[in-house]
Amino acid sequence: MWVLAKDISMGNEGQVTPDALAALRARFDAQSRRAQAYYAVMHAMKGVLGKDEAASAWMDGPLEAFGGQTPAQLVAAGREQEVLAHIGSGKATPAK
Repeated sequence: MWVLAKDISMGNEGQVTPDALAALRARFDAQSRRAQAYYAVMHAMKGVLGKDEAASAWMDGPLEAFGGQTPAQLVAAGREQEVLAHIGSGKATPAK
């Protein structure tokens, strides 16, 4: 049997409980939303810079407009719409 997570509760029969499965689904959904948000920002920035490598470097570079936080940090915090607006404003520049 595969171990899905160390905090998954097993029932008496060795099966995953409904509550544990719901918690696992919620974690998966949250991770999926973050991955989709990261991809959306990367795609938008690739449109500006033209290359995946440049967009990836930009994602890891601090942004002055956001107090030195990186776009990756902002996306992880659920602020992808602010980052997309920043890109759309024409203020996003290549990482140095």
